[in-house]
Amino acid sequence: MSEIKFISGLKSNTKGVDASESDMESGNEEGINVAKNLSNNLNCTVAITGVTDIISDGKRVAVLENGTKMLANVTGTGCMTTALVGAFCGAGEDYFIAAISGIISMGISGEIAFEKAGQLGTGSFHIAIMDAISNLNSEIIKNMG
Repeated sequence: MSEIKFISGLKSNTKGVDASESDMESGNEEGINVAKNLSNNLNCTVAITGVTDIISDGKRVAVLENGTKMLANVTGTGCMTTALVGAFCGAGEDYFIAAISGIISMGISGEIAFEKAGQLGTGSFHIAIMDAISNLNSEIIKNMG
């Protein structure tokens, strides 16, 4: 949220690549407005990830609530999410749906990883994320999405 607010020209309180507490607590309605406005201004799809993920192409909006807080403890999950979004963008022409697909894939994989290895620690959880992504299929997404 902090990065998207900054790109939008709004006041934000970033902590490196992490969103500030105040930006994360800004609420879904503000996030939806920020995503829609930036999407319209830049003519692109905008995705804001966090406890709640918000994706907009300026006309459509999706709000996703998959995942686990533990994803924030693993360096690289944002980069992995971006790679998933990119893969879905390459597989289709609707970047709004591609962004939803990549982000929900990471969220569901995080939930599966937490269930299997979250209690073991961050390292085991990290490996379990990769295992969950590699085993993800349409049936799992349909059941957990």
